[in-house]
Amino acid sequence: MFSQDRPPLGSRTTLSAKSFFAIKVWLFLVYRAGVALLDKDKPHKTIVRSRNWIFQAEAPYELSGLTPNVVFPTGLLLRGDELWMYYGAAGICTCLTTAKLDEVLALLVD
Repeated sequence: MFSQDRPPLGSRTTLSAKSFFAIKVWLFLVYRAGVALLDKDKPHKTIVRSRNWIFQAEAPYELSGLTPNVVFPTGLLLRGDELWMYYGAAGICTCLTTAKLDEVLALLVD
């Protein structure tokens, strides 16, 4: 489970007038990312989040480079029913991954 001891880093996009969707990064032994809905007026307040990480370095270009085993979300875009997440990989390239919004929201738990 993700720790809430420190403010996480990551990307966000607005979902409603009261909340925004965030990809939150925690550093364990490698960088991993989870998802959360944060209060729009108080972004330090988590409304709901995923129990576990949903994204980590797996592809060869994410596993080796200047900073191996690092994927770092840098941009999040909502396009229709899809989330587009731009991220840095191993300090050598910028990448794009996509997911259906409803599938990602299903990962959120109280």
